[in-house]
Parts: sequence; C-alpha cells; structure tokens
Amino acid sequence: LTEAIALRKALVASRPDGDEARVEYVRALNAFGAFHSEKDRDAEAVARYAEAAEAAKGLPDGGGRMRLIALGNQAHVLGRLDKIAESRAVAAQAWALAQRLADGPKATPRARTDAARAGLRYARVLRARPKPKRAEAKAVVRAAQARLEGVDSARARQIGAALVSLARELGG
Repeated sequence: LTEAIALRKALVASRPDGDEARVEYVRALNAFGAFHSEKDRDAEAVARYAEAAEAAKGLPDGGGRMRLIALGNQAHVLGRLDKIAESRAVAAQAWALAQRLADGPKATPRARTDAARAGLRYARVLRARPKPKRAEAKAVVRAAQARLEGVDSARARQIGAALVSLARELGG
C-alpha cells in the first residue's frame, strides 16, 4: 500500500489538474487509514485520514463526500484514542461539511443521510467525557433528525433509531 500511495501522490503532483488521479489518491489514503485502524495502529490511521481529507480539498467540489468520509473516520479513531478535544474538532468539521453538502444544489437523500450520520457522530463525541456538552449534543441530534425527514432507506432508519436512542440518553 505504501508504494501505491507514493505512486498516486507523484501522479497528483505531476498532474495537479488531474481529478481522476486525485480521487484515486484520496481513496488509497482512506483505504490505508482503514488498514491501520483494523491493525490497531491508530496514530497511523489518523495521519492517513487527515492526509485524505486534505488531499480531497483539491477536488472541484472541495472533496465533497470523499472528504466527509475521511473526516468522519479520523474523528472516530481520535475518539477511540480518548483524544476527545481533537475528535470534537474534526467531527465539527465533518458536521459543517455534511450540512453544506445536504443543503447544496446537488443535495440528495444520500447527502441528507450522510449529514444525519455526521451529526450523530458529532453528538456522540460532544456527550463524551471529559466535559460533556450535553445541550450542544441535543441541538445537534435535533438538527440531524431533521435532516432525515422524508428520507426512507434502511440506512436512514438505522441512523434515525440511533439518534432517537441518543436523544433519550441526553434527556430530550
């Protein structure tokens, strides 16, 4: 994987306007992050996801969903490492990006579901210790639930159920 990423990085550097090469580079970085995460090499996973999110910014739409996935994965691993402040910061970026994508001209039910999932992740890390931010978490849960209105898919129902459960836990 290391060689594949190096080759893709070189290709992107040689063709800065080559969106297809950049997409493959971002995918490879995300895959490498997942590989490290599964092997409990969390520091490496966080670094690869951060690289993927940064590289995705160079795509025409600012990375869109690819960047959202990288940020979500990065926030998840940071939370697993109990780096709550860092996890919150990255999850907040993902939540803001997801909301823009869900409100944009290309908004789809999938984008709304992605936004709800990003909100769920952000609310979960907001309620985490130390210093839980329960009121803020409740507000994010409500906004994420609103994103799912009118979306009917198995994934949306699953995220909706998790949001309801979290709302109950938060007392709202």
